[in-house]
Amino acid sequence: MPLAKALPECPVVALKAVRVSDYDGRSLSVSTSTQIEIDPDLPRAETLRQWFASDGNTVTPRMISVSTVSGGGADPAPRPGSTNVQVSSMSELNKMIEDKSSGASVAEYVEVKAKVAFIKRENSYYPKCPEESCNSKVVSNGENEWRCDRCDQTFPTKTNRYVLQASLQDDSATTWVTVFGDQAQMLMGTVTADEVEKLQETDLDKFDAAFQATQDKWFKFVLRLKTDEYQEQVRTKAIVVRIELTSEPEEPPEPGKQQQQQQDGGEASNTKSGGGGGGL
Repeated sequence: MPLAKALPECPVVALKAVRVSDYDGRSLSVSTSTQIEIDPDLPRAETLRQWFASDGNTVTPRMISVSTVSGGGADPAPRPGSTNVQVSSMSELNKMIEDKSSGASVAEYVEVKAKVAFIKRENSYYPKCPEESCNSKVVSNGENEWRCDRCDQTFPTKTNRYVLQASLQDDSATTWVTVFGDQAQMLMGTVTADEVEKLQETDLDKFDAAFQATQDKWFKFVLRLKTDEYQEQVRTKAIVVRIELTSEPEEPPEPGKQQQQQQDGGEASNTKSGGGGGGL
């Protein structure tokens, strides 16, 4: 819908002291220090008004930020009624990601079996609001002061939440995926994000071991293929929404071996039958 129909008055809005984030699209976060002015008397505001009067009022707005976390603070989950497309290999998944980035129509949710090849140690968690229903990042305002802009509160403590970058692998290819919260905890075993922070400061051997707890183990992953724009480039990310532990896929026997096994089985059966006949 064009802007003129969506917002008939279409005022110019100026904001000061907001936080701009490129994560998960483009977003603005406000706080108690943020200043908002409607139709300010500024040169840049006048330039925007002139653009809107000439041809901007016919432009259809484009969404530049889409949250991967629900409003209740839960981990990302498939939408109700969505169907997971079974993907046979990581190479097929990579092709789907490439096609989706090119604008092709590709399933949003896919299911694939793979093993965990590697989990990045860097930036594996972030300081989270201590409120259970809020997954927003908090900022330190000094000793024992953590500011949550979403809750508009300052807390004496914070907690950590996993946001892992994991490399998944099978015999065909590897793919990097993002894993949040509870799903990330499954890949880290019993070690919490708070404990990882302490190990990083006190015991690097145990810190490193924590990231290897599920290395080379096989899981069934449900992934969301999400496309957004980052620094004017379209990209598709694979975000884990569900994980289940599974066994390593059995390799089918080679055609030559399978035929030989069938022949050997037939010969053994014939020999047994022949031996029984000779005894009569």
